[in-house]
Order: sequence, then structure tokens, then C-alpha cells
Amino acid sequence: RNLSKFLQFCGPKKLLNSYFAIMNRFLLAITACFLLQQSEKCFAAEASSHYSASANLVRLVKRETSVVPVTTHDNEQYYQITVHHDLNRYNNLIKEFDLAFALPNVVSKTNISSWNVSTRVQLKFSFYFYGHRVSRISISTNGFMTIWEDGHEPGPHPQYIAPFMANFGSMTNQSGLENDTAAESKPVASLTYVATNTSVWVRWANLPLMLGNGTELRLSFQGVIFQNGTMLFQYYDIPSKLSKAVPTAKAGVADVFNYEEDVKALNEKVLDIFVHRAENISLEEIVNVSIAQVVALPTCGEKKYCSTCMNASLTPTFKCSWCFQRGSCITETQRQLRSWLDYSCHYPSDKKCQLDGPSSIADAVTRGVLGFFLALFIAVLVGLIIFVLVYGYRRPDSGIGQCLARTRLQLREKFMGTPRLTSAFYSTSTGSTVRLE
Repeated sequence: RNLSKFLQFCGPKKLLNSYFAIMNRFLLAITACFLLQQSEKCFAAEASSHYSASANLVRLVKRETSVVPVTTHDNEQYYQITVHHDLNRYNNLIKEFDLAFALPNVVSKTNISSWNVSTRVQLKFSFYFYGHRVSRISISTNGFMTIWEDGHEPGPHPQYIAPFMANFGSMTNQSGLENDTAAESKPVASLTYVATNTSVWVRWANLPLMLGNGTELRLSFQGVIFQNGTMLFQYYDIPSKLSKAVPTAKAGVADVFNYEEDVKALNEKVLDIFVHRAENISLEEIVNVSIAQVVALPTCGEKKYCSTCMNASLTPTFKCSWCFQRGSCITETQRQLRSWLDYSCHYPSDKKCQLDGPSSIADAVTRGVLGFFLALFIAVLVGLIIFVLVYGYRRPDSGIGQCLARTRLQLREKFMGTPRLTSAFYSTSTGSTVRLE
């Protein structure tokens, strides 16, 4: 009955016109999709959106297609590099390396014939690298280290911890070096490393570098990573004018990470790439008897409390935000961004930081300790007073008992006046009791 009323109201002519209009738009949309060579994404042509966390801002990033990865460059400074040419510092570090490589768990690979080969090392400690914890690294024969991560695919943006990263063992098509290694003397190339409970020490010795004119160079250097994130690169066998011979080489630190985001509108995953700011060492400063000190600056990921996270003076180069749902501190381009979005941390919160920082905890502990000792002192004092009173009452002949008796008489005289001593006896002559005062 409802259908008949609908047909009477609309009429078959209006229904046919609506049907042809819908089909016309459908055919036009299909034709446009084929012309754009993305018909498989036609029905999801609307731009997808994804949120990225900021201090107090939600940034909406629009995408037209999911084929091209979205790359975000981070210009915040994570490291500060200083190159030293102090001979005393250099000799002291040489001794520390020698002591480290004298440990029994040292691993040494000599007669290297395969290049660009990495060895994975599980560290006994973790350190902060670009604001996130790292406990696994890969050591390459090409003079650098990388972060060993599951599912991280290499891309156009490099990731490295490099004392000197170059294409060793191959032609560089460059020339112009002085003090070249003689062709007849070819020292054995080796890679040596040892991991302790608080550091990892790596030495690259006699790495061959071939120039375009057939000249072979040999480079030797070493590096150490400490638990606090500080790194030291030491150079002890470096040819002169190295920057002119190998201009494509790199030395320093760089990081990049990516994650796949599920886009429901496209019914597929989109690759997001975050490229951190690289801190490189000038190749002109890499000479013999030189040390490069790479110091990690404070980042948001190291803050464990809301009050320290929101304190801008502790991390002046970052805008840190605290997620109350997740209980963590993060900035816009850190690896915890995926969980940050999953917990909806990018939405503003009405909550405020409580007194939860390290200083407040120390104050609370101090107050608790003082309160405990004060209560203990009062309990001991009260117990001592009770003991003295009970002892003096039970032993009136003791010094404490006599002292208490005298004190009691003095207090009585002070507040009640001098007591009158009375005695009474029975008189047989009168047959009555006589009282004497």
C-alpha cells in the first residue's frame, strides 16, 4: 500500500528520470577514474585525513592518494657535536679503547672481503637515540652503525651513527689525496666490537677505499656509545685532504622512521615517513688525533612526569605534550606517535598536571621521614616518662622514688599550702580519743 502511494505521488516518469540521472553520474565518475588511471580508488576519492599530535594543536593533513608516502621533516636539534684536537684527551681515550678490547667477550672480524655487511648486536643496556630507547644496533663494515628495528625498511632517507660512512672496498671515481697508502702494503681490514653493561665499543681498522685512479687508501677509526646517549668518535689513521677525495662520505648521526596508517576511506594502509634533523661532522675536521663528541640533548621522551614534561625550560628545543590517557610525554615527530593517536592524546584535555615531579616526590619522602622520626621521638619520650613514674611508685626507697616524693610534697605545698600533721590516740582515763595537731 505504501509502495502504491509512493508510485502515485512520484509517477513512473519521475522515477525513470531519477534513475537515468544517477546512472549518468555513475558513468561519468567511472570514465574520470579511468582517465586518471586510479579507478581502483575511485570510490574512495575523498581525501583521507590523519591527525598528528602537537603541543596544543591538532594538525589535519590532507592526502589526495595513498600511492605516494607522506614525508615529514623534523628540524628540531637532538644532538650537539664538538670536535676536539687535544692530544691528552686523545691519548686517554686510546687507553680506554685498549682496555675495552682487552675484555674476554670481544668480537673481532678480520680479513673482511664482503662490504656493506651488518652484524646485529643485542646490547646489555639501552640508550636514547633521537628521543626513543634503543637496545639493539647493527654494525656495518662500511664504517657506521644503525638501529636494529623489526619491520623498518631502508628508504631514500638514511639512518646512521657514523664515525665515517663511505663505500669502502669499491671505486669512488675521485682523486686528489696526499699520503696515499702504498699499493704493495695492504694491511688486513678488521672490525672489532665489544659490549659492556653500560657502553659499546667499535673499531674499524684499515678499511680500504679505492679511488678512481686506482689508488687505495686505508682508514682507521673507532667509536663508543654510552648509556646516557653520548657518543665519541676517534680518528687515528686518516689520510690528508679526505674531504676532497670522498665528498660523498658522511660522519655524524641521522634518524628516520616510518609507520603504516590504516585509512578506512581508502581501505588500505598509507606509509608515513618522519625524517629527523641530521647532525653531521665536517669532513675537513676529520684528521688524525681528533675526537668528535656527540652529546644527546634532553628530549620529551625522557620525561617521566607531567610536571617535567610541560616544563619548557627542561627541553627548550621541543614542544612537549603530556598524554593523560597514556601517561607519557611526547613531541610531534616521535616514534610513539602511533600509540599517541590510538589513545586520542592529540585532543585537548581539561586535566592539569598534579604534583608528581621528582622534586615533589623527594619532598614527600623527606616529609615522611621527618614525620616518622618525630613520632618515634614522641613515643620514646612518653614511654620513658611512664617508666619513671611506675618505677618511682613501686620503689619509694630508690633515688627516683624519693625524688618523686619530694616533688609531690613541693607541688602540694605550692598549690594546697603547708599540710598539718595530726595524730590521735585513745585515752584510758577519759575513755575517749584525743587528737593532737
